[in-house]
Formats: sequence, C-alpha cells, structure tokens
Amino acid sequence: MNEAKKTEERGERFEMKDVGELETFIEHLPIGVIIVGLDLHLRLYNDLAMKLLDWDVGILLSMDFMDAIRDFPGLKIAFEHVLRDKSQQQRLTISVAEKPLGCTIIKAGDGGLILLMEDATNAGKIERIEREFIGSLLHKLRSPLSTIKTSLSMLQSGAGNDDPRGANETKEILDMCSEEANRLAVLINDMRDLFLIETKLAETDMVLENFSLSSVFKRVESELAKSLGQKTNGRIRFTGNPECLIQADFEKIKKVFLVVLKNALLYSPDGPPVELCCGQENGAVNIRVHDAGIGIRDVAKDLVFTKYFREDNYINKNTGGNGLGLFIAKSYVELMKGSIYFESKQGAGTTFHIMFPAIESR
Repeated sequence: MNEAKKTEERGERFEMKDVGELETFIEHLPIGVIIVGLDLHLRLYNDLAMKLLDWDVGILLSMDFMDAIRDFPGLKIAFEHVLRDKSQQQRLTISVAEKPLGCTIIKAGDGGLILLMEDATNAGKIERIEREFIGSLLHKLRSPLSTIKTSLSMLQSGAGNDDPRGANETKEILDMCSEEANRLAVLINDMRDLFLIETKLAETDMVLENFSLSSVFKRVESELAKSLGQKTNGRIRFTGNPECLIQADFEKIKKVFLVVLKNALLYSPDGPPVELCCGQENGAVNIRVHDAGIGIRDVAKDLVFTKYFREDNYINKNTGGNGLGLFIAKSYVELMKGSIYFESKQGAGTTFHIMFPAIESR
C-alpha cells in the first residue's frame, strides 16, 4: 500500500473518530444541539434537540434545513442573517407546542451553522421571580433604612447633647438603630431563602447529615436568647428524648425551629413555658412545640404557611416580622422529607407538629 493511500485511510479514520466523539459529546449536553452543513442539510444533532422541536429525524434528514424551519419564520430569518454574515450570533425565543424554546444560532468554524436550544419555561419563571424578589426587597428595605437614617441624623445633629438626659436619649437612638439593623439582617436572610425556594435552587443548596435534635436545640436556644433577651428566660421546657437522630441540613432545620419557637414565645408572652417535646415512634421522629398563647383564628388558618401573611392581632402590631418565616420553614421541612402542620384554637394556644424519618443510631 503506497504512502498516499495510507495517509488517506489514516485521515478517514481520524475524521470518523472525531465525528463519533463529537456525537457522544453533544448527546450528553443538557441543551438541544443541531449542526447544519454549508449545503444546509443536517450534519449532527442530539436527541434532546429533536424532542424539543418535536421533529422526526428521518424526515429532517431528507430535506433542506431552511424548509424544515418554514413554520418558524423568526428562526428562518435569524438563520439567514448569520448565514449571510449579517450577524455573528442570533438569539430568539420560539413557541413549540405552546412551550417557549430559547434558540441561539452561531456560525461553525467551517461556515456551517450551529443551533442551540433550551426549554425557556423555567427561565421565564426565574426572571419573574427575580423581578418580584427585587421589587419586594426594595419595598421592605425602605422602612428600616429610613429609620436608621433618621436616627443617625439625630445623633449627627447633636440631639440631647445639652440635656442632662442626653446620654439616655443617645442610647435610645442607638438601640433603635441596632433593632432596625437586626430587622434588616433577618429580612435579607429570609429573602435569600425565599429566592432559593422559589427558583428550586434550595434543593441543590442542601447539605444533609445525621445529627441529634439536642445539638440543634442548643444552638436555637442560644440564638433566641440573643435576639429576644429576657423574653426567653425559663420560657422553654424540653421534654421527651432530644437525642433522637434525624437526617437534615443543620442550618436549615435550625431556622425552622427558630421560626416556630420564636413565634410560640412571642404569641404567649404571659403564659406558661413553651413546651418542646420530641420522641420516636413507628420509624418517625415527632417534635411538638406547644404554647398556651392567643391562638390562631379559624379564618386565618389556611393562610399561615403562605408568603407575607401576618395575622391581624395586637402582638403582630408591636413586633417586626415580614410574614415569610413559616412559609420558609414549611418549604425546608418538606425539602428534607419531613412534614409540618399545626393545631390551634383562638385564645387557647397553638401546637406545631414537625415530623422526620428516624435515623437508627449505631
């Protein structure tokens, strides 16, 4: 066999190998891919592209690609722009079976065309959530920032400096600033959690591990003491077996108990201690948080776990909440394969029940 023939065969084998590797590569991509040659016939594609376009590849292989997209005039025009070098890249959204499909057309190195596609349904939803998120955040930031700004202006103007009570007045202003700053921190953390939940990113943000409930309760009690001060002294009574093991994300389950216990303490300011009881039965860990406070009205019960809901009562009018805590708590519990519900009677207290699959200790 002469050298020319050998070289030709090596080249053919090399090209076949390259094509096979490219096919394997694009088949595993999470987006649809179609590569069209200079003759405007289909060269390569992946199954996802055919699924997104709802096309029969057998028919597509026998026709000019521009004819294949005749039912999508916008896509055809975009292809022509890139093909004729009027544009290096075109992006547009088309509708296939009433579903939005995001398309990007770029030129291949040999002059052919590459069409990249992805389902734009979630992209549209995320954009909507982002707009709502930013709008809500800006609205809720306005009040605490205004309070802090006013308070700091009073200090800068020397308020209370000529008054014997000036030191007390200064302390009151600084306390107000501190309280509003804490509200801002809670709001920003809650809005972050809300964004993760709404965009489904919370599922990938989970770090699951096995631990005892007692380790969570210690952290929760410590943080509640910092945020509520004297209001927590002797106000939580632990019963049952706090050494029960669960599998959860530590920080997220901590937030769940912070929300539920803080509400229980705030809504039963003059009552007996809040009872936190946990135990294991029938393969499940059951946690009960009971208070003897003001309870929840029947008309409000269906709204308790919804976003931004705050019960209309005298306690809520004097506490700075944003109505996101229980929505976030329920979302996180369910993402961790648990469940949460409550029982309540107006004037007779509320009991929250939280359940998780049990983890057997070794």
